[in-house]
Amino acid sequence: MAGFHFNFTLAITFRAARCASRKLKAKLMLKLNLGCGLRRLEGYVNVDQAARSAADLLFDLETFPWPWGDASVGEIKLTHSLEHMGARGDVFFGIVKELYRVLAPEGRVEIAVPHPFCSAFVNDPTHVRAITPEILGLFSKKNCARFAEQNWPNTPL
Repeated sequence: MAGFHFNFTLAITFRAARCASRKLKAKLMLKLNLGCGLRRLEGYVNVDQAARSAADLLFDLETFPWPWGDASVGEIKLTHSLEHMGARGDVFFGIVKELYRVLAPEGRVEIAVPHPFCSAFVNDPTHVRAITPEILGLFSKKNCARFAEQNWPNTPL
């Protein structure tokens, strides 16, 4: 199980109508590799807070607001980085809010994290939060609308 991890895309739904021109525009927009560490991606702005990283921009992603404008980013990658952020609930919520704020309609967020029961997750003291599809599902606008309709208390958006 040492190499097992989740790879999933956080589907962020906007009310805007889907159309080919918006998808094309999102592909041509800014691309962010957040919490890049030493994993530099060509064609992306590589962001990390560590000076010894491969970052183009040194920035602490647990501080808000992020330095990008509303709906200015077409693609965001968080590859084995989100589990290192947001130990406090308000900070984790802030990260999710910033993802929503900077992502353009038809934009895409890709998240890869270790499985929370994997020894690679459990034995790394820098991992501060388990990330699962169910946790990210709490931040789906569609799910939150359904939760609100049913008067459930778990509607963080």
